[in-house]
Amino acid sequence: MRADFRHRSACSSIRCSVTCAWGGTRLPYTHVDALHQAYFVACLILAEIGTPVNPGNPYIGSQTQHGFGTFGSAQGGPVDAVGTLPEMATRALKAAWFHKWVVNLRQRPAELGALVHARLTNQNPMPQAAAALHHDVLNSAVLPIIHSQYGSYLLPQAFPEGAPTHPCYPTGHGTVEERVSQRSSSSSTATSRSGRCYWPPVPM
Repeated sequence: MRADFRHRSACSSIRCSVTCAWGGTRLPYTHVDALHQAYFVACLILAEIGTPVNPGNPYIGSQTQHGFGTFGSAQGGPVDAVGTLPEMATRALKAAWFHKWVVNLRQRPAELGALVHARLTNQNPMPQAAAALHHDVLNSAVLPIIHSQYGSYLLPQAFPEGAPTHPCYPTGHGTVEERVSQRSSSSSTATSRSGRCYWPPVPM
């Protein structure tokens, strides 16, 4: 990975292409992607356009060594990163799933919508949780709007099959994004959302 800043326009065009392909939103993409796919592709793009490595890389300037298997190298590319990103995604996802099922069991908004629908349409038998809904929920100004547009009080869904069946918190994609973006920032001079490079780069 060479220190070359002539590719800034390429970065802009790549960003435009990705945004256009996603239609300006990540929602359709997250419906079909491999969980770490966007970050893996970003890593390959950063290597291809010659993004400089993090200045804390201990192999910079060495005449006798290069970090092929630990930090990647100009000769071999981001070998460590392309192996590490999927591994980090797996570990982050396992942690997220533990919190989803063991710690939080956070109800999805679609489930609340189903309880509201059951209560307002007097379903029989009535779910116990539907019968216990607070009046603020049942008197929400959005309910007539949803009903007039969709013919039910069920929460509109982004995908035809409805919401995922696992609890909603924490988000799998969000957890992976945060962990993987930290690692990516430590590999190159690409910055985090805070605008800082993580220091020093540490192999995970």
